[in-house]
Amino acid sequence: DMLKNEFTHYTRTHWMACAGQGRAGFRPKLGGLGGPGDGNQWTNGAVGNIVWTGVLLRDVLEKVGLKAEAEFVAWYGEDKSCSDEPGNAIKDEDSVISRGIDVPKALDEFTMLAFAMNGEDIPATHGYPLRLIAPGYLGAAQGKWLRRLWVRDQEHDGKKMTGWTYRMANQRFFPGNVTSKTHP
Repeated sequence: DMLKNEFTHYTRTHWMACAGQGRAGFRPKLGGLGGPGDGNQWTNGAVGNIVWTGVLLRDVLEKVGLKAEAEFVAWYGEDKSCSDEPGNAIKDEDSVISRGIDVPKALDEFTMLAFAMNGEDIPATHGYPLRLIAPGYLGAAQGKWLRRLWVRDQEHDGKKMTGWTYRMANQRFFPGNVTSKTHP
């Protein structure tokens, strides 16, 4: 309620997509790997246009005082990994996903803490009561069920931010020819 009462509300339409959209049909070819790709086996439907209402993350960070050495804004919520990798079972507390965004994106005029979706409270399946909205970033970087933000002086190293998980390649590649061996 504090966010709703103390900050200006903004309503904006943003397109959002899961990084795994269509993953069930992905079959890596390089190295004789026949797929499927790692992660949840989404088929279709993990994209949408949504009208979000909330407050700008920038306004919140300015109110609490952002220090010059701040580099990353990490978030913690109740979103848990659904993959079948060891330690990622939904029942494990350690499976809580913690990601983050760099400070320039956090201060962007479109990055918000949303409390409404399409004119109503955000449904539980989409992150009620509060969700981070970072347009242009994958859905996985837009935390659901937020419970904590942490301003850090380094890149965040939370769950789903390290190693091969959800990393961007440092060079261009064609779909189907990248593995953890070719792009560690």
